[in-house]
Amino acid sequence: ALYETHKATTYPRTDCGYLPTSMLPEVPAVLEAIRRTDPSIAPVLASIDPGQRSRAWNDAKITAHHGIIPTLESANLAAMSDKECAVYSLIRAHYLAQFLPHHEFDRTVADFDCNQVALRAVGKRIVVPGWKTLFQAAPAAEDDEDS
Repeated sequence: ALYETHKATTYPRTDCGYLPTSMLPEVPAVLEAIRRTDPSIAPVLASIDPGQRSRAWNDAKITAHHGIIPTLESANLAAMSDKECAVYSLIRAHYLAQFLPHHEFDRTVADFDCNQVALRAVGKRIVVPGWKTLFQAAPAAEDDEDS
């Protein structure tokens, strides 16, 4: 429905997670369509770098169709069901995440030996939340080291 009815996302029948570099010039238009679709996303859009190029842009990994992204046209969120809106928001978040800073954290591991008993203490402190700000509702895994 997001593709056929709402014209909010690109072709849905793909398992490809990559985008062709030929679509890079369309980034500003996609971002503008996202802003028109949901003006409340403006603070996130203000913090992105549309010139940043993530590893998602990879012609060599494109299969029959590129990954699913928001379209160049604005959509009507009010016309979507709750499930459709949730899926659109997820697709939008993954598209926007590639233009946000990397998620950075300091991780400390301390190993101790006390009476021949090995002990390990692990700590993690987020330095730059980066792209993970878009996914705050989802619980973060403690051992997640993606950046």
